[in-house]
Amino acid sequence: MTSNALALALALAVPLSACVEQPCDEIFIPALSVSVVDDQGDPVEEATVTFVLDGDASGDCIEDGVGVYVCGSEGGDYVISVEAEGFEDASTMVTVEADACHPQTEDPEIVLTPAP
Repeated sequence: MTSNALALALALAVPLSACVEQPCDEIFIPALSVSVVDDQGDPVEEATVTFVLDGDASGDCIEDGVGVYVCGSEGGDYVISVEAEGFEDASTMVTVEADACHPQTEDPEIVLTPAP
């Protein structure tokens, strides 16, 4: 094989190898990392944070730090609802994009208003 033919073969092989699909790993990446704060910007601990995904699947979020709650594991349209003692209930909608394996984590902040 001439050096030109070898160079052409290598040039064609590199882009083709980049197209080979890689298997997904088993790492958990949350779809949402929700910060729950009061109207002063202070974290709200021990809130109940839940989600509904695409109007169907639902679940509870898990507190993963002071006032931070993680939820979901796939892309889609999420409705996040928050209840906490001493505050009015709140909810918001967030769209999470995903690649073939994992969601692209969104970090919404939900501000709670004190209950009257």
